[in-house]
Amino acid sequence: MTKIHIAVACHKPSRLPENELLVPIQVGAKLAKTRLPFGGDDTGDNISEKNPEYCELTAQYWEWKNVEADYYGLCHYRRFLCCHRVEAERNEREQIVANVLDDFTLEKFGLENVEEMRAFIESADAVVGEPQNLANIHTPRGNKVTAYAHWAAHERALIEVKDLEKMLKILEEVDPELGASARKYLKGNTFLGFNCFVMKKELFNELCKVEFEVLRRLEQEVDLTDYCQQLSRIYGFMGEIISSAYFYQLEQSGKYRVKHVPLLYFNYTDAEEPPRPLQAAKTIPVIFHQADAPAFHFGTIWQTFLNHAEKEYTYDTIVILSQASKITKNLLAEMAEDYDNVKVRFIDEEYLCGKVQDRVETEVFNSMAFLPLLLPEFKKALVFGPKILFMDKVSELWQTELDGNLIAAPLDIYTVALANDIYVETALERLRKYLKNPLEIYAVNASLWDFEKYREELDWQKIAKSFGRFKKEKKHKSDEPQIVINTLCDGKIKRVDQKWWTWYPLSDHLEYQLPYAPLKDYEKLLAAQENPAVMAYERDDPWFPKDNELYRPYWTAARQTPFYEEYLAYFGDRRTVEKKKERKSFVDRMIPADTPTRGYISKIFPHDSRRYKVVKRGLTKLHLSK
Repeated sequence: MTKIHIAVACHKPSRLPENELLVPIQVGAKLAKTRLPFGGDDTGDNISEKNPEYCELTAQYWEWKNVEADYYGLCHYRRFLCCHRVEAERNEREQIVANVLDDFTLEKFGLENVEEMRAFIESADAVVGEPQNLANIHTPRGNKVTAYAHWAAHERALIEVKDLEKMLKILEEVDPELGASARKYLKGNTFLGFNCFVMKKELFNELCKVEFEVLRRLEQEVDLTDYCQQLSRIYGFMGEIISSAYFYQLEQSGKYRVKHVPLLYFNYTDAEEPPRPLQAAKTIPVIFHQADAPAFHFGTIWQTFLNHAEKEYTYDTIVILSQASKITKNLLAEMAEDYDNVKVRFIDEEYLCGKVQDRVETEVFNSMAFLPLLLPEFKKALVFGPKILFMDKVSELWQTELDGNLIAAPLDIYTVALANDIYVETALERLRKYLKNPLEIYAVNASLWDFEKYREELDWQKIAKSFGRFKKEKKHKSDEPQIVINTLCDGKIKRVDQKWWTWYPLSDHLEYQLPYAPLKDYEKLLAAQENPAVMAYERDDPWFPKDNELYRPYWTAARQTPFYEEYLAYFGDRRTVEKKKERKSFVDRMIPADTPTRGYISKIFPHDSRRYKVVKRGLTKLHLSK
């Protein structure tokens, strides 16, 4: 049987295909502080110590000197040649971008289909990536039309042009024919790169013999003393140009079967698996979906939750954050160290959205509606969003009987009040497009979900279809998951006590807006305000130093967190920005906000109503015409 050996260059732990043809190699192993669970490039004849300058080429060199095979290849832990026929969108580099390397994408792109890959490789002398049209590819100095200009446009970003010329001169001395081909390739308008290929033994040996001799000589002529980390990778980039020229030469000769396939690129390759539920008795799974707020804002939510954690339960908490640093995650985890019954795990929102977009065509900015599919082993869970404070224990909500519904949640009293306001026609009209009764929209940011039943009734495509309806409403992305979930579960959401989503008239806007809710619902809100379980607030409400229901609970919790100074800085900066906006506001200069006239006008022309927008446009045009 033909022996095929494709080295997969790896420098950190990663999920990898289980495929005997794809052999992981730890590059720079001689310099590494941690060894990966497979072989390195530091055995036998090797140049492992040159990895900082040679990049993945140290794996290629090791393979050349230490492996016996019929076909040799090279790829990276996040970039593979896709030999599997599949319909997939390509980017400007003719690459397929798959977000997460997991079971789904491994099967979708055939990376573990050994026989298919073997048959494809054996039908060719060389397999390389698709040629890329350079006119479509941006550089630090704009789009360029030749490969030489493309590389030259990365002067001091990736390479020095003087070093490129030195390499070409040496190549012409070592192999005049390949040197001439390199010049022709660099004058062309396509790009073959990234050091990803598979080729027959004799071709691989020929390439390596020339390539590493040229790079050896180039080392003697280049002084790296003042080169930054990126420029120091010079030999990896120069090797990429040499191999590209070699592929070009093979194809131009007409003697070899050179096949092109798209490169498959993964954004996330960490060996992550969906978290499994804890098996402890009396466990309450709690998911904090915090993707729409700065990561450190979760500190106050977390602190109030911990303050009400009952000792008779084990809380299996999963925190979904966006762009959270390792420091922030560690600080949040430390906050729970004194609570033996609270277990916390973190997931990046970008990772979850990536898994979603590998499965659907619709662009998705928030993973909340997909949680039951993303966490397939969870049967039921409490789900909480941002901008809330816990004022009571959550076990009561957990014990709610769902009675065949998909979700149990309180009424989103604020949105209902907005929709029921006769002066804000747009809110009601918008909700009517999605819900049978727009005055029955629920606050899924404080809810109990039946994940099993949700999965039975909804799949990836059904959920994505609902997201697709929002494409034209770009300005409303902040409430997209709320309306999508209400739309998907319309008629299958059980209403729970309003205390689980309690608003207070913390601002003039809320004081005006909340009473517009239907009277029966508003009265339930008033009752909830006497004994709230979850307090909801708007983005900047905590900053205003008022003796109200939110201000003291928020800052009492904030002072207990390691993020107190960050809150002061964040809200202080925001207030400064708001004041600057206020000084620039034409309407505020004409009619000050604290005058009786402004109050009267606000009732006739409520903010965000059609009549408000018409008048605002008219006043602005009048002001600009002066």
